[in-house]
Amino acid sequence: MTKTITNPKPITQGKKGLVKQVSPMARALKCAAQAIGMTPASLTTWFSQYPQLTEATQETCLRLIAEYRLNPRADEIDLVQFEADRWQVPN
Repeated sequence: MTKTITNPKPITQGKKGLVKQVSPMARALKCAAQAIGMTPASLTTWFSQYPQLTEATQETCLRLIAEYRLNPRADEIDLVQFEADRWQVPN
């Protein structure tokens, strides 16, 4: 089952000296969304199509999306489950 992307883990310095916590997943989500001009909420909605994805698989997808500027809404990346808890990105 997909783990909902939630807040906090590492602490970063925010505006006006406020301390806020940002999870690695939230950071990867924001980075990928910015790379392709989407909102983090929109990417989270896309991930909801794949409820069995592990957090590690989600994070890998987010890194691929950011690195190669892949837009999941334009079918530039997709995931296929080929075994229980095993996913791949088809060519």
